[in-house]
Amino acid sequence: MRIGLESTGHYSTNILLYFITQYYKVMLINPLLTNMDRKATTVRKTKTDKVDARGICMFLDRNRNDFKPYTLISYHKSALKSLSRERFSLVKDYSKQKIKLQRLINIVFPEYLGLFSTLYASSSLNLLYSYPTPKLINRAKISSISKYLHGSCNITAEKIRDKAANSIGQSSDYYAFEIKQVIAALRFHEKQIESYNAQIKLIMDEVGKNIMSIPGISYTNGSIILGEIGDIDDFESADKLLAYAGLDPSVYQSGKYNSNQNTISKRGSKYLRYAIHLASNIIRQHDNTFHEYYLKKAKKESIIM
Repeated sequence: MRIGLESTGHYSTNILLYFITQYYKVMLINPLLTNMDRKATTVRKTKTDKVDARGICMFLDRNRNDFKPYTLISYHKSALKSLSRERFSLVKDYSKQKIKLQRLINIVFPEYLGLFSTLYASSSLNLLYSYPTPKLINRAKISSISKYLHGSCNITAEKIRDKAANSIGQSSDYYAFEIKQVIAALRFHEKQIESYNAQIKLIMDEVGKNIMSIPGISYTNGSIILGEIGDIDDFESADKLLAYAGLDPSVYQSGKYNSNQNTISKRGSKYLRYAIHLASNIIRQHDNTFHEYYLKKAKKESIIM
């Protein structure tokens, strides 16, 4: 008996585990592949459980000689996949909060943006949290402002208060409230990301030493690569792994026309695609061999264009 199951994220996890523990042979299938068989059953836009099941059966029958039962990946790699994806989401939300804060400061106190080397430094955020508008800063004592200016700050409390006194921004109470809420969210996300980093490091120190020996691979992108790939033996070739990451070139050919300026397909794991791109960009900047190869490919691409 062979069972086909569409990969539907966490919805398929429990039933997949049940089948495997009962020693059934289960093939986990990309929904993009079964969708082609599903469309072949009707010209209408129809999606029901019966149509879905028929599409999966047609796929299994058509690929009967390429049936590969799913095997449980190690606990560590499963954990890395979950942890790295959640961290990815947290970093994305953190970036959104930073954009929100910059938008608010542009409205409330635009002159503030040039005072610190970065708006998101701890000194800057602590000061803004206590005095979120120019009016509040202008009313504060020099000594009260100065206590937030520590470390590598090259700005004086007098200059900050002078900028506040002459600001063109709006000192509305609701903007002050929003700024404090965004800063609180930034601090929360920072702590969450630090916690995930620590948990990922614990696992990577145990199972990720080999992959982190590759230049350009760190705890962060290494955990994504290991978690997203799972069991690398599931991929018969590097080309199939490349396709799984969505980094394979798309193909456009019609009659005698064959396009040579196709983009990558972007089908597959966006997380794996991100991690490989990040690692590639780092290694071509710091390794002469890869840097020369990159320049060679870039030159060839510019000639084609």
